[in-house]
Parts: sequence; structure tokens; C-alpha cells
Amino acid sequence: MRVETGTDLASTLDTSASFSANYAGVSASTSSQYSYSHSLSTAKVYGVMSVDHRSFFLELDYDGSPVVVNERLLAAVEELPDWKVDQTTFGQYMNFFNDWGTHVMESCVFGARYQLKVNNELTKTETKEKFELHVKAEYNGIADVSGDVSVKNSSDYKTYRKTRENQVYVRGGTDASRVELSTSQPDDNPEEYRKTFNEWAQTLNNSNTASLVNIRVDSIGNSLRKSGNPEYEPAARKLIDALGYISALRVIQGQISVESFGTTEQPEYTCSLHNVPGMQLKYISAGSGNLSPVDQEPTSLKLRLQANPTQSSEPDVIIPQSGTSAWVNVQVTTPQEASVVHLEKPTSKGWYSLVLDLQPGGPKVQSTVDDKQTTRDIPVDSLAISGTYGT
Repeated sequence: MRVETGTDLASTLDTSASFSANYAGVSASTSSQYSYSHSLSTAKVYGVMSVDHRSFFLELDYDGSPVVVNERLLAAVEELPDWKVDQTTFGQYMNFFNDWGTHVMESCVFGARYQLKVNNELTKTETKEKFELHVKAEYNGIADVSGDVSVKNSSDYKTYRKTRENQVYVRGGTDASRVELSTSQPDDNPEEYRKTFNEWAQTLNNSNTASLVNIRVDSIGNSLRKSGNPEYEPAARKLIDALGYISALRVIQGQISVESFGTTEQPEYTCSLHNVPGMQLKYISAGSGNLSPVDQEPTSLKLRLQANPTQSSEPDVIIPQSGTSAWVNVQVTTPQEASVVHLEKPTSKGWYSLVLDLQPGGPKVQSTVDDKQTTRDIPVDSLAISGTYGT
């Protein structure tokens, strides 16, 4: 059982072809321009486990023979401009990749596999260490997992069971055990689950029940380059340059939080990101308090707070104790270069706070009640690197 934060797990999967081959359905080399950061949450912790048997595999062999490439694909690449980082070029390449895909399957493995992924939100109570105790207790006795089952009596474990998400993919082996392992939960009947797992494990080397368990991919551009045909090199260069930028984009989950110690009932706050290709700020869901989106642009989000306004017989007097706070969940897609975050707070009398918090996968960018400026442009080293900026 391997336990990692979403950020660390994505990094390991991206840099280790052997690890991704064992723990994921898709494996790729570091030069293949394939990234798991888009599918794993930076705000979560993951437990992954894989037990498999490989019966046989098929592989695309670059043996020097002429490689035939779809002429329509080559024509579509020829229509693309040379890659450069601007919105028009980015949009053209994204349309191409949406039509043709980004990667080519170069090999596939058939056999049997039990593949487990469990995840939960990182919180003050559900830390990585606590999660590891909980997930190992839940799957104690499965393969080589050894956990302390006494923690199942704790309130923290009961909360974990309510909030954690798990996915079990079982390929190969007998139909009955495969279905049972995929649909049941260990805590429902631990002894029966372990028995079913052991029965399934005894059938792993049966090639008659082998299923597809893993594929290895490389980018279209790399595949064209490896073909050995010099006529494909201009197309390969275009696609490799473009996908190098696109695959380096990072997806980070976080929150926007606000506070209001003012006189208005519906103060509005705006958070905007530098409008560069691939950058996106997206409202995901409500968090706590009455804060809702009123305007959503690709890189900008305006939020309105239903506040408790200060009550005072003197209009110019503000009583901080009557403030209101709230937050919402957001997702940021960002290049890894330096950027700027624009924060805009209400201009009415009072004290206001606006914070974009992308930790641990990214920075915390803030304009707190101590910051009397209503509009701030705050430079950050990167929205994909942890840090604290602003006042």
C-alpha cells in the first residue's frame, strides 16, 4: 500500500514508468508528454495498491520498416502554425488534440490485476498520517497490507469511512470473485472479503481469463519522430513543442475565502488570474457561508456575499464584531511560470478580506482586513508552487 498526497503521487507517476505501469492503467516515460496531475487532486491524499500477474503483451515494433501515417492527420498538422505561446495558437492546437488525441498506444499488457485507489480530503483532522492508519486498517489482510484494526472503533475512523472514496478495478481471474471484489466493501465482512481475494489470487496465472491491465503510450509527435521518416519531422516538431506546454499545465484545487466587516448587505469580491494560454479559474462548489458566483470568466470570478451589515446609529462607525465570513471551492489550471493574481475588494466603508488559497499544491494569495487597498495585483513565483503572498 502506497500513501501519498495528490501532488506527490502525480509527480511519482509522471517520473517513474515502472511505478505507473504497476499502479495505473496507463504508463509512460518522462519524455512522453503524459501527466497525471490533471486527474489527481492537490487537496487530497491517496492510498494505492496493485496486485497483478502478466500473461503476455503486444508491442508496436519500430523495426525500420516504412511507417504509414494517416494522411488526414498530416494535413491537419500542416495547417497548424508553428507553436508559440499565444491564445490563438493555443486554441488551434487544442482543437487539433481534441480531434486527433494526444498519444499513441505503443504496447499493452494482458493478465490479471487487483488495483485499488482510496482518497480523502486533506483536513486538520484527516492528515496524511491519519489517512494511512485508516486505509491500512480498512484493507488489513489484503495482499501484504498490515494495519491496526483497533482504530476502527474511533470516531475519526467512522468519519473517514463516511467521507473517503474508493475505486477497485479487478481484471482477469474468475468472474464471481472479480465481481465480488469490485462491488463489496471490506468492512462489510472482512473475513469474507479476504477469502474472496485469496480465491481470486489463485487464478491469476490462468491465461484463458487474461484481460487488458496496462497500456504504454507516447505522444503523437514523439511517435512521428521515432518513425525514422524525415518527412514527418516538421509535423513532429510542431506537436512536441505544443504538447510540451500543454502537458506542463497544472490543475490545482483550493478555496476562495472572504470576510466582511462593513455596512453593505451584499459585498462583492473579484479574483482574476493572468490571462495567458491555458490559465483558468473555475468555481466548483459552495463551501461554508452564503457566498455565490455572480460572474464567471475563464480567468476571473466575481463572488457576492450575503453579509450581516453593521448596525450603528452613527453611519461612519463600524463594529468589527458583526462581520461575516464564507468560502467556496475553486479549481485553477495554470502554467508553472511566474504570474499575477488580481484581488478586488468592496469599496464601501468597512474592513474586508479576500484570500485565494491553493495550498498545499499552490500558494496562498491574500488581501486581509489589515490591507486597506481595495484593489491589488500581487505577483507570485508560480501558481503551482506553495508559498504565501500579499498582506
